Amino acid sequence: MDPRKPKILVRYDEIFSQDLPDDDLFWDEIFLLKPNTDYLIAKLKDIPLEKLVERKSSLRRLVERSAVCVSSETSVAVFNACQTFTMLLEQVTSAFGFSKAVEILFDDAQRCFTAFLRRFYFFVVESVQFDLKNISLHFTERLALLPCTMDELPVLSSLVFAPALDVFIAVFAQSDALSGLGRHAIRSLSSMLARVKGYDEKNNALIQKFASIHDEMALQGLAQLILEQIEISNENSALRISGSNDGILSKISSIFSGAKDHKEGMEAGHDASLDMPCLFIFFESIRFNKSFVSTILTTRSSLESSSEEKERSLLLRHFFTFCSLSFEETKADPGLFTGRLCLLSLLRLTDDVFVQNTLHDPHNVSVVPLFRPAMLHRPAVFDCKRPACTLGSTALDLITELLVSHLRIGYPLEFHELALGIVHRILAYQKNRCIRMSHWQPLFNAMLSLMRFLLSHEAKFSTSIYPLCFRIIIVINLFLTFGDTFLPSGEAYDLLYYELVRQESVFTQLSEAVERRLAKDDRSIYWEMAARVKNHLVNPCIIINTIKEKIAQAQENTKNDIMSFQIIELIRASFETLSLKLYDGLTTVTAYDDSIHIPFFLLIASSLHADAEKRKATDGVFDYHKLVDNLSSIQD
Repeated sequence: MDPRKPKILVRYDEIFSQDLPDDDLFWDEIFLLKPNTDYLIAKLKDIPLEKLVERKSSLRRLVERSAVCVSSETSVAVFNACQTFTMLLEQVTSAFGFSKAVEILFDDAQRCFTAFLRRFYFFVVESVQFDLKNISLHFTERLALLPCTMDELPVLSSLVFAPALDVFIAVFAQSDALSGLGRHAIRSLSSMLARVKGYDEKNNALIQKFASIHDEMALQGLAQLILEQIEISNENSALRISGSNDGILSKISSIFSGAKDHKEGMEAGHDASLDMPCLFIFFESIRFNKSFVSTILTTRSSLESSSEEKERSLLLRHFFTFCSLSFEETKADPGLFTGRLCLLSLLRLTDDVFVQNTLHDPHNVSVVPLFRPAMLHRPAVFDCKRPACTLGSTALDLITELLVSHLRIGYPLEFHELALGIVHRILAYQKNRCIRMSHWQPLFNAMLSLMRFLLSHEAKFSTSIYPLCFRIIIVINLFLTFGDTFLPSGEAYDLLYYELVRQESVFTQLSEAVERRLAKDDRSIYWEMAARVKNHLVNPCIIINTIKEKIAQAQENTKNDIMSFQIIELIRASFETLSLKLYDGLTTVTAYDDSIHIPFFLLIASSLHADAEKRKATDGVFDYHKLVDNLSSIQD
């Protein structure tokens, strides 16, 4: 043995060259020495698979002894053992695959992973030493980032992901761990959840366990982290839009009772890279975990407030503000990933009757600031002067603003389709519960403006216009057929017909476009969609033609132009003679289907995974000398 060679390197050489003793002193020495990861990585890269299989016995003993050390120690040996085990597992997995790594390195992989992760859970919950909590979270994330194939994912999910979830949930449930490690846990959990998107989620061990979380403290901690991130993001956006005007921030703070002081928020800094992990976990949580949905409807700010009533649904209120900003963030988010995920979250929320009950609770009235982007007739404004209303009305106002202010080529049509799906769900709920809308005209006109925009650019959008136009016509027929149950008054129903006649040209354009498409008779999916649009145009066309005929007769009789109030009188007189078609399923919406958005979620997964990989290296994360000092005096 070269006396100048560091002892840890000598021990590494022995692992790959001879049988190792089952001697406690030998292993204690290994784990009390600082790991040399570069040497270990180089050693592993030079060893072919055949040689690695030959050394299987020694490698398994190293893995087993690492687990024993972590399970029994609280000194720096914990870090050394974790670093050695994780580095060994990562390198063998990268070179030969996860299944082969399990075959070579473990006698009982389930028992070994469980030993590590249970100890990590113990450190998070029981240890008073922050370094042990930090080590636990770091190496839990490292294990969750192990590469695998699609076929290996269920095994990795069962062995690592599901037990690793306990560690992250423990962080959310512990107030001391939440403040120091909560953001790290959010990032780690989001990347882990993203890895299983699209891979038989209903039978996945991680998703099943995630859906069954009922720990109220953990769910509140998670909701609090998301709330705080959204609060700070909204404050920074308001500051940017207002040009460093403290007045707007003060106004927001006063509207959101209990919100953190904006100066403290600015001092804390806004990590924009955390927006996506928080938003992704928010989406996954409302999709799978019913207990989390209940939690977000009652989440309060971390600071006490004198008005409990104003704090109800605080997270949802901030989320609506966040959505209004995300739809326009094309510079910070060129792919509009955040805006798309916001719309999918809103769609999933409005699929939940329990959420709809809260959105339309007349006792849960609040002022929610919304961002209104610049248009030809107005500058961009952060609107803090909206009247107090239910969250359901706020949601419709948010969607109306999206429809009317984003009529431009290049903006994703998918956003409009998702927005119309949200509108349909809210109106169907209002119809079924006979809940009156406060402002229906802006929404109705916004939908007609969207349809006119699509038809004006038919050559550009081609057949893509028909699914969107069909969604619009469905909602219009919902207005026409059941408007008396959710419009604010009988006069509003009269005015609805007036608006239909006034905007006759857009329906004429649509009819002509549909006829051109049907003339091709290729029986494609778009031909069928055009046929469905034509079928659902019957009622608007009947109303328009009937009223136009009466207007023409009235003008012929009076020899003068007819006034708007006279047209409304004609409309009222026509109700008894109108024979409208009753369509089936106008209030039935297709439940959210995750499968059609899998390509989008895979892009998110790739982004979150790349971000996690950047954080994987321990250099700069842990100061080894401080670890030695801090952990040297701990008694287990």
